[in-house]
Amino acid sequence: MQEDQFIWQPYDMDSDRIMVYAADFTPELWRSACPLIFYAIVEIHHFERVLRQFGIRQNIPEMPDSWDMTLHQISRKARTGTDWGVQHILHIRRWQRRHETIVNRPPISNERYTERGYWEWYNNITRRFVSSSTSRRMESGYQPGDGCMRDIVVCYII
Repeated sequence: MQEDQFIWQPYDMDSDRIMVYAADFTPELWRSACPLIFYAIVEIHHFERVLRQFGIRQNIPEMPDSWDMTLHQISRKARTGTDWGVQHILHIRRWQRRHETIVNRPPISNERYTERGYWEWYNNITRRFVSSSTSRRMESGYQPGDGCMRDIVVCYII
């Protein structure tokens, strides 16, 4: 599969399903880098990591804040009396300023899905194939263990 064969925009803004809710939300807020809050649970919305899904050219995103790891370490066990509004006041304030953190970047053009250097960065930080550490690789030929590649071999080569 080539990059131009993948649908990067699963959200069709002209879809009837989405337009039903158009009066209830501001689509620009989908591009806001802000915390999403549900009582004790806070998750940072890293829109800048999935720009292509919204028709925006992908750049190399910055490293996540240390808040992300801290938030995932919070336990609600034996904390029934916790006032989460006080506990998460900084995140609530960030949420209240969500209109100020909307990501504005160039749209995808026919020739450019990503900024220069993105794929080199992506290939260095991504594990593209997952296989058992005990599996033995053959020196040459088809390497078993990857379903996607097996399908390509079966459909197009054999």
